[in-house]
Amino acid sequence: TGKVTKTARTHPGTVGGTKKVSAYNKFMKDQLPKFKANHPGVTHKEAFKRVAQLWGAAKENPKNAKGTA
Repeated sequence: TGKVTKTARTHPGTVGGTKKVSAYNKFMKDQLPKFKANHPGVTHKEAFKRVAQLWGAAKENPKNAKGTA
């Protein structure tokens, strides 16, 4: 009846049409809820900024890996 449906797009380097989750995204997904729980009066935008700043010194950040040239 003229209805157009969208198909799942796949991207290079992905399996099954899902993108790989970056270390940053994993960190944010884990830390943002914890930060919000500890700081209930902070807006989402401010919490996101503060957790993103924590990423700079986080051990999960590949740029902070020891022994890289």
